[in-house]
Amino acid sequence: MENLKLIRKIVKSFHHSTGKDVDELFQEAVFGYYKGLQSYEPEKGKITTHLWHCVSNHLKNYLKIEKDYELPLEPLESAFEKTTTMDEFFESMSNEAWQIASIVLSDPVSFVTISPEEAKVKVTGILLEKGMNIKKILSGINYLEKACN
Repeated sequence: MENLKLIRKIVKSFHHSTGKDVDELFQEAVFGYYKGLQSYEPEKGKITTHLWHCVSNHLKNYLKIEKDYELPLEPLESAFEKTTTMDEFFESMSNEAWQIASIVLSDPVSFVTISPEEAKVKVTGILLEKGMNIKKILSGINYLEKACN
């Protein structure tokens, strides 16, 4: 990413003003960056200005949705207490987690060679292109991260 410093600067600003986790904000900022790259039109101005607006607006929307959507989730431990075999584990996964796992398992070599953050961005991009809601994608990623730790 060419504009990593720009993303970090925006994330730092949002972290200081909201107190939200830096990693969570960074992940969301990368989504905004990805969308900004897709919508950039060079004849309308500098890419950094466009990306700054896209990332900032994405984070503002994310924080608004996050505030409206804060629901308690079932503790992950209770899901594992019910799961005794790998088959049962896969059957208990949400549709979103299953889709993410399928993407990663269909081409594991391309995911092993990149960082976890890059893998999240890659999977998110694929699922966004398929029309999946960002909240569902994040829910699936969160579930799989907890299951793997």
